Amino acid sequence: MLKRERKALELALSQLKQGESFLLQERVMVCKKETFASTTLHFTNPQGAICYEINKEYGSQLVLLYRGIRTLEDFLAADLERTKVKKSTR
Repeated sequence: MLKRERKALELALSQLKQGESFLLQERVMVCKKETFASTTLHFTNPQGAICYEINKEYGSQLVLLYRGIRTLEDFLAADLERTKVKKSTR
């Protein structure tokens, strides 16, 4: 991998991790907007939208974001290890 490609991936990873950190803050709530209230777990915002809180750690599509971050971290770590091995065998 070229140095500029690695730097671009590292920047993307950093930005993804910042977003993940924001989402996982205790004071941040992620909700899904629905058209009607089917349980007592909903709330209605001031604009009248009916919302349900989404679990941020499992059971939603957000886990794909976290999994993608871990995959990118693993990829970059493996590439760094390959680079070190190549340099040491020269």
